[in-house]
Amino acid sequence: MTHFNDPETHPRMLDLEDRKSLRAALIARRMGLDPVTREAAEQQIIQRLDAWLAEHGAGARTLGLTLPYRAEVDLRPWYAALHDRGYQLALAVADEPQQPLQHAQWAPGDAMERDRFGIEVPQRRLWCEPDVLVVPCVGFTPDCYRLGYGGGYFDRTLDLLAATRLQRPPVIGVAFGCQRCEPDEFTPAAHDLPLDAVATEDQLFTRETA
Repeated sequence: MTHFNDPETHPRMLDLEDRKSLRAALIARRMGLDPVTREAAEQQIIQRLDAWLAEHGAGARTLGLTLPYRAEVDLRPWYAALHDRGYQLALAVADEPQQPLQHAQWAPGDAMERDRFGIEVPQRRLWCEPDVLVVPCVGFTPDCYRLGYGGGYFDRTLDLLAATRLQRPPVIGVAFGCQRCEPDEFTPAAHDLPLDAVATEDQLFTRETA
């Protein structure tokens, strides 16, 4: 395994090039999963998400979600089940660079378009505020720090929610187990915000148990 943060060669925190290299390696890991392994893992992740939502999303009606991008965990079967249970679903939309995400109401079967990143988003934009956020990870640490694509959208979104609400809504990350980062691979920066939990096929990581 490449040690991106080896203290003998990298005595400082990961710089932009280090993170870029780590992201590429982590994305390659998840893209390399075979279909059978991937499907089984996604089913396990959905079970963990359902259990976490039942415990930590009591009273939540609107869920902030994303559609799979670049071989991310595909949660669309879970989304359909949540919709059938009466939850309002909302997809993250990054219309403006260097700004927080907005969330647009969405239901399976709605008309869609692709944004500038190639991610599917609703054509019709009815904005709403989610009670719970489910966010994809490029990488994650056991203490629930998330490595994303580097645009800062989710960090800005969490900052905004924390500043405008009495309490930040619960946030859970989603990843395959192969996307776990060890301490010698990724050290969070000062501006990185921890998630409340991360669900993988193998384990539910939480801040309480880190």
